[in-house]
Amino acid sequence: MNSIQSVSKKAFKKSLCISILLGVSQFGQFIVFAIIFYASGVWREKYNLDMEKMFTAIFALIFGVYGAGMANQFIGDIGKAQAAAAK
Repeated sequence: MNSIQSVSKKAFKKSLCISILLGVSQFGQFIVFAIIFYASGVWREKYNLDMEKMFTAIFALIFGVYGAGMANQFIGDIGKAQAAAAK
């Protein structure tokens, strides 16, 4: 029974660490969104921007960054792909 409790404590510590890191990453993402929307609101007032064009630019920026992040996960495979292509 003692070994089960020690494994349970280790699993709890690991899951707590993972949960905190996930929360921090989500917090960072939403802070960036908040800054983008705040800045766009300020610029809309200051420069009298069209709302539709502003949201088009925001969504293009967000989806572009998401696309770059998704493509970045395959960076480690480039060496393997080049080695396979050289064969």
